Amino acid sequence: MIDAGDHWDAYWQSGKLDCYRDELIEAYTPFCESFACKICKKLPQEYAFDQAMSDAYVALIESIPLYELGHDACFETFIGRRIFGGI
Repeated sequence: MIDAGDHWDAYWQSGKLDCYRDELIEAYTPFCESFACKICKKLPQEYAFDQAMSDAYVALIESIPLYELGHDACFETFIGRRIFGGI
C-alpha cells in the first residue's frame, strides 16, 4: 500500500488543484507500472507493454478526481479495477 495520505490531504484541501493531482500521479505511477506488467503477461503478445502502460496511466489520471475518501475501498483497489478495465 502506498503512503500518499499527505498528498491526498493536500489535494482535497486545495479544491483538487492540478499541482497536487500531479503529486498523486507521481506517487502512484510505480503501482500502475507494476499492475500493467502483471496484466500484460496474461495478454496476447501483440498487445505491447507500452500500450498497457499508456492505458494504465490514462486510467490513473482519470481516476484521481473520481475517487472519494471514506469508501471501504482503498485507492489501490479502485485504480486497479479501472486499470484492468482500461487495458
